[in-house]
Amino acid sequence: MQFEKGISLQKESNDAWRYTSALSPQYAISPDVVPSAFQVRPVVAAGLWGNSPRVSLVLPATQGRLLDIYRSELAKNVSRSLSCVMGAVLYHCKTLAQWYANECLRFSQELNKPDGINRVVITPEEPYFEFESLVTGIVRGYDTLRYALWNQWGRHGSCPSSYERTVNALVSCPPQVLTRLQSSRDNYYSKAKEYRHCIQHYIDFGSASWAIMDLLRESVWSVIVRVPDNPEARSSRSFRFNQNVDALTLGWELCTEMFAIIDVALGSGVLSAAPNS
Repeated sequence: MQFEKGISLQKESNDAWRYTSALSPQYAISPDVVPSAFQVRPVVAAGLWGNSPRVSLVLPATQGRLLDIYRSELAKNVSRSLSCVMGAVLYHCKTLAQWYANECLRFSQELNKPDGINRVVITPEEPYFEFESLVTGIVRGYDTLRYALWNQWGRHGSCPSSYERTVNALVSCPPQVLTRLQSSRDNYYSKAKEYRHCIQHYIDFGSASWAIMDLLRESVWSVIVRVPDNPEARSSRSFRFNQNVDALTLGWELCTEMFAIIDVALGSGVLSAAPNS
C-alpha cells in the first residue's frame, strides 16, 4: 500500500506489514496505524480484481469506491473517449505514487548520506513530468465530459467549445447539480488548468522546483515534490512555496474530484459528495 509522501507498506508472507524503504526491517501493526502516525492518507492499494493477481487500485481522496472499480462500473455508460481519459488519469496517478515510493527506497539505500542527516533537498525532473501529464489528463477529462453534460441539460445545437462555457449554458440542469458543477469548475478544473499552464511554461527545474526528503524513523524516508502555492504567477521568481503544496497529494485530489463530477453528470451518486476542501 502506498501513502502520501512516498510512505509504503508491503505485506510479507507471515502477514506482517513492512515499510518498504527501511534498510533494517521496520514494521507497522497494520496499514491503519500509518495515517495517524505520519498524517498521511493511503493513495494506492493492491488488491484482487476478479481472478486477476494483485493489481494497483487508486483510492478516492474523500469517499466512495476505489476509482478503478468505479471506472469499470461505468464502462457501459461513458463514451470511449471519456473512459480512455479516466484510465490515463489513473495511470499517471499510480505512476506518480510509485515514483514517490521508489525514491524513498532509493534514498534510503544511498550509501553517501552524511551521518545524522534527517532532511535533504533534491531536484528531480521525473515527478514534474508525471504531474504535468496528470493535470493535463484531468483538464482533458472535464473537457470531454462537457458533451455528456450538454446532451442532458444543454440547448439544441452544438456543444460549446470549452467546459466553462458548457456549464454556463446548461439551461435545464437541476439547481443542486448546477451548483456542484460550478463549484468544481471554479475550484478544481480551474486549478488543474493553472498548474498545467504553470508547469508547461514557467517551472524552472532545479531552482523554483524542488523536493524535500525527510527522515521519519530509522531508514524510513518520506518525500514531497513541491509545486507553487500560486501557479497563476507568470514568473518563476514570483512563485511562493510557503504551503509546501505536494504534487502527488494535489494531483490525487484533483483526480478524485474529476471522477466525482463524472458521477454527478451521470447521476449515479456513488462518489458525488461535496469534497472536503
